[in-house]
Amino acid sequence: MLMPLNLNKKKEKQSLRFLKRYWLYLSLGSLLLLIFLLLSPYLFRSWTRYPAALRAEIAWRHFRATFAGSCRDDCLAKRQAYAAIWRPYYQKYPDLATANLAEALAEGSEELQAAIIKIMAADKQADSLPPVLAQIIANQSANAEIKRLIVRSFPEAFEDEAWQERLRVVMADKEMALEERFYAIELLASFPDKTNLIALKSLILANVPEAILTAASRALAAWPDAEIDWSESEADILSALISEAETGAARWRRLWLLISLIEKYPEKIRALLSALASNSRLDAISRGLAGEALRLHFKINIETPSPSAREWQEFYEAL
Repeated sequence: MLMPLNLNKKKEKQSLRFLKRYWLYLSLGSLLLLIFLLLSPYLFRSWTRYPAALRAEIAWRHFRATFAGSCRDDCLAKRQAYAAIWRPYYQKYPDLATANLAEALAEGSEELQAAIIKIMAADKQADSLPPVLAQIIANQSANAEIKRLIVRSFPEAFEDEAWQERLRVVMADKEMALEERFYAIELLASFPDKTNLIALKSLILANVPEAILTAASRALAAWPDAEIDWSESEADILSALISEAETGAARWRRLWLLISLIEKYPEKIRALLSALASNSRLDAISRGLAGEALRLHFKINIETPSPSAREWQEFYEAL
């Protein structure tokens, strides 16, 4: 009759000893089990069903990751899907988004920066420029193409005439650093009005460094053709500068402009091109371009020297 009672007491003592010996591990295991049970609703469902803040952060990280390498059609679709998740949340809480966007604009690839600027332009609620983009505009070392994209994306923020006048002053100032003048031309080219057109033409019609001439020429190349009007007197100035230029690249850019005026001033341009094609002080490329224009448009043949391999190399590098 007493045997079962003794066995029960013995088992109870063994259980107590086991609990005393392993209580720490048992407590830790119970805690981990409790944490697992609490997190299981999140661990076993898609992250797209997480709370909005966490969902937006994950989508943003995935979005940035797609710019780490080359991107094809499926990658572009993923970018759009990720952006569709984080954009609404960042619109609702812009202060929370500022740090992420600022970091990407400062350290991300040029492609990522361009994508963010376009998204910010599409999402803007006012005409003012977001502060994080204003910092890029004010940063002299920032990428010029990114600055131009900001100007094009937020034109209302840069339509102030006083701001544009400052740019015109900078790009015409011979004492200013070339980088600053080049940057001013790049920004001003986004506003094709008559005043800015005159300012850019004045650079081409003056003896300026080749880098400035190149920037002004490229800006005018993107200008609406109907708005660009060259006079006969300006054609004379172009011809004189072509003859006086010390480098071939400066001559070639102005020469292309001069040739483009053939239909408007045929007799005037014919005389100027004839003088240039016959000018022995000019390089063979310049004389050849003038002679080729005369042959094509006026059926006039003027013998010009054959360019050397080095001259052709310099010509192609200047394009």
